[in-house]
Amino acid sequence: MNYKTAIRTCFNDKFCDFSGRASRSEFWFFHLFAVIAIFVTVFLSLVISAMVGSDAARVILGLISLLGIIFLLAFLIPLLAVTARRLHDVNLSGWWQALPFLFSIVESISGTPIDALMSASFSVFSSIIIIFYVKQGNEGSNRFGDSPFAGEFEEREMDFQTSVRTCLKDKYFNFKGRASRAEFWLLLLFMCVIQTLILAVATLFDAPLFFLIGMGILFVLTTIPYFAVMARRLHDRNHSGWWALLPIVIPVCAWILLLSSETYEDLRLRTVLSAVLTCIVGIPFFVTLMRKGTEDRNRFDLPTFEEMQHRL
Repeated sequence: MNYKTAIRTCFNDKFCDFSGRASRSEFWFFHLFAVIAIFVTVFLSLVISAMVGSDAARVILGLISLLGIIFLLAFLIPLLAVTARRLHDVNLSGWWQALPFLFSIVESISGTPIDALMSASFSVFSSIIIIFYVKQGNEGSNRFGDSPFAGEFEEREMDFQTSVRTCLKDKYFNFKGRASRAEFWLLLLFMCVIQTLILAVATLFDAPLFFLIGMGILFVLTTIPYFAVMARRLHDRNHSGWWALLPIVIPVCAWILLLSSETYEDLRLRTVLSAVLTCIVGIPFFVTLMRKGTEDRNRFDLPTFEEMQHRL
């Protein structure tokens, strides 16, 4: 399922449909659309408030907040519905997505912040549930219905364990060849899960030193394979792997731009310019990493194995 089809399916065909199953592409493309819409709303509010006076900024921020509420109401039901269908696709009840809301309800009723144990447990659970969101669905039928592919090709992509093993062992220093979307994004998910676990343990035992050491070790072990698989992912789109340096170059340029400001007005203007520069470059770069690779051999190699399976 492509980007446009996922949006049309979730907003039109299955707006309130909590039954049946949803593929990974349907789930993640619609969530990506929601994140981009919310990001653009927040970004516009920050840019406009930085460019106008304080009184006008308050009015504009109020309108942006109202727009944000409308966005939330428009996206809430289809987001919950597609999440339930995605959990159904791996044979889990859609009610598992309610657990984060239960934590918030418990905190609101008690009137006190949740303790370290509950916070750590919630972090661990969030990491585990995300893995199910990226897990390949059951082949054929399960208790929630037929496969979302309805007898067409089954979703054959690199799984979580294979992605981690490939990037951290088999191709640790390999900046050549091509990498599928699954290979890149599942490694990034693995890094996020480990970061969450480190934060959970540090929170539970009130150990900031453990957090610093754990994050430092993770940084050392994953930086090279992360940029290697990003280069291969860019190769899959027939782009040079040197574009992988953009996530470093753009923040550095923005930081230099901010540090060189001399007055508050200058700082505010440079903040807007930095944000605009980051979005102009960052959003197309992010979308490139999300897109499917070229179908035939390109200047870097043949298509990845799992993408060739899609065409069989």
